[in-house]
Amino acid sequence: MDKYQLIGAEISYYTGKVHSYLRYKDIPFEEITASAEVYAKTIIPRTGVRFIPVLITPEDEAVQDTTEIIDFLETRFPEPSVYPDT
Repeated sequence: MDKYQLIGAEISYYTGKVHSYLRYKDIPFEEITASAEVYAKTIIPRTGVRFIPVLITPEDEAVQDTTEIIDFLETRFPEPSVYPDT
C-alpha cells in the first residue's frame, strides 16, 4: 500500500477533520467507509476500540483518534504546520 487509508464516516465531524487535514497537507489517501465488516475485520482487531476515525499507514500501522492522527502526521509532514508558532 502506498497511500494512507482513512476509515471513517461521512457524517462524522472527527473524520471530516482528518479528511480536511490530509487534503490541506496534500497527503495521498483512500477513504474507507466504516461498515460493520470494516469494524469487525479492521477497526476492532487493530485498535481494540469501536471508534472512528482510524488511519492505516502505508507501513500498515493503525492510528486512532483525531488528535493522535494529526500529531502522528505532523511528525511525518511538518511543513506547513497546522500548529501555531510558540
